[in-house]
Amino acid sequence: MTSPVYFSPESLTFQAARFKPETALKALRQSGCILIRSLFNPTLIGSYLRRAERVFALRQAEYTAGTLPKGYHKNYDYGRMTYLSLRELDLPHEVPFRFVDLVAKSLLIPFLRSYYGSPVWWNQLESNMRLQQPGLPELQIPFHQDGPFLRMPEYPQLNCWLPLGAAGQDAPGLEVAPIGLSELWPVIPAEAEAENPFYASYALKTEKVLAAVGSPEGLWHPVVWPGDVLIMDSYVLHRTYATAEMQKPRYSVELRSLPANGLSSDLRKQYGMKMLG
Repeated sequence: MTSPVYFSPESLTFQAARFKPETALKALRQSGCILIRSLFNPTLIGSYLRRAERVFALRQAEYTAGTLPKGYHKNYDYGRMTYLSLRELDLPHEVPFRFVDLVAKSLLIPFLRSYYGSPVWWNQLESNMRLQQPGLPELQIPFHQDGPFLRMPEYPQLNCWLPLGAAGQDAPGLEVAPIGLSELWPVIPAEAEAENPFYASYALKTEKVLAAVGSPEGLWHPVVWPGDVLIMDSYVLHRTYATAEMQKPRYSVELRSLPANGLSSDLRKQYGMKMLG
């Protein structure tokens, strides 16, 4: 494992209104993650929060009543509905994946294009809307890297994580270790099972992560707001950030992308990919 390089939160945080893509690109490549503040209209994102609240409540009620549509039971792998397709954010009269179209019209896409050096494809299969409830430690995701559970870890992929409501203060957020990793850590089954059996396929031992980080300053759990975007590569160590005082659920969107270069038409079809720009 490489020695950690520390990055201050200030050096990884950018304001959309004063965005400096070259500086942000360098920070992302060196640290593995950056935060862009106020990239989207918070009122618009808030409207999607209300949609997310409704659809999760609907699916939970259907599950309780035994009327959950076919295909949704896999979403209960962890004993509770924790994720849904982004298609669920659409209203009946809207074009499919309207939320993705919103993202496609933002400064995020030219930035991703610069990172990849290629047109950008949206990975529909591995992009989701997520719900993280407070007070359920068994459903808090332990430290992990995204690479081990992505079906194509050999491709560079970025996860654009968008909170639909405020997170990290009254609702669970994310804690990341922006220490500039460029390799995937091996997942040791016994250690992963001990961390959390729900996530045994990719969990990493907390003590190993803390030892690698070496200092509390190496961990970052920013308070984020509707309109903010946290961008992470597939190597950055991260986990759910939750405290006993948190009382509100967190709804968020994880939008995964990858470069179009080298993707066959069969792969694009398999992953339901769409060109973002």
